[in-house]
Amino acid sequence: MNILSCFVSSNKLDLYLKGGSEEVYLEYPFYSSFQPFEDLEVLLKKVFQSLGLEIDKTLILISSSVGEFSIFNRVSQDLSSQIQKNSDFGYFYFDNLNLISSHNESVCSLNFTRRTDNLIANRSIYPVNIFNNDIEETAFFSKSLSNSYKCPYSKVVFGGDYFVNQEILSEYKMNFITNSLSSGFYEVFLDFKNSFPHFMNLKINTSDSPKSPTFTKFFYLLTSDQDIEVTLDNGTVYKLIDLKKKDLYFLHSDYKTKIKLKFKNRQIGKGDYELDPLFVGILIDNRSSQEKKSEIGVPGFKKLQEEIDRNNDYSNF
Repeated sequence: MNILSCFVSSNKLDLYLKGGSEEVYLEYPFYSSFQPFEDLEVLLKKVFQSLGLEIDKTLILISSSVGEFSIFNRVSQDLSSQIQKNSDFGYFYFDNLNLISSHNESVCSLNFTRRTDNLIANRSIYPVNIFNNDIEETAFFSKSLSNSYKCPYSKVVFGGDYFVNQEILSEYKMNFITNSLSSGFYEVFLDFKNSFPHFMNLKINTSDSPKSPTFTKFFYLLTSDQDIEVTLDNGTVYKLIDLKKKDLYFLHSDYKTKIKLKFKNRQIGKGDYELDPLFVGILIDNRSSQEKKSEIGVPGFKKLQEEIDRNNDYSNF
């Protein structure tokens, strides 16, 4: 039997079709904030027709970040409950109206104008308008992130329309992530296909053992509000960096050479890692949660951009 996993977010429908060895990912605009869910049934019927599938011969699994609803007499599963059932890595989901993780859930409007509430969706539809309003960007981030969250896993994955959107600059995403996480060392991945909800749909509702989702390597994050002593060694250059409170440092990867990282910090202890060059680099952030909050949005982005530009000579770190 074919399996069709459906994930409904605040501004699109993500589909994953598994039929034998065949796997297909599809996506369609669907503004759940403004459209009745009856429209979703109509859309799915068209999808079934285009794929040559029969509804009665397909196992349909539904999850959502926008609350519980029913289509084809099937009740959707809430994304937050799926995240709670995952124990392999930390997962954060962020789109227009939702910020969900294993430690936080804010499924509501951000209480601005409709245009601001739909800021991420508008970026996808009207890319010419991206980043033309610093005040709106800062307000959106500030309202979305009330705290930094301690994640028990070193591997963290960020998904949702904000991180899927290719038009949003990586530096904005990095700024949002470092504001989301409290002290620790993290390997940060992006879920570009929103594949996690599909993986959990199959894992929870079928006897098949689903293939683990593939996430994109993004960057390493070392964050604390205490001094950090760091050594970086690429086999040619050895550098000792003593970062004080409020310091921010970013080192690009050259995508070829592995770097050995060692750090010592009163808050998170000692660490010894070999960094994978397929990550874009490592960000070391010694700002407190309060300092991050005061610099969230455009100010934090500009500060991060300055650090990236300052450390673009890989051979000299």
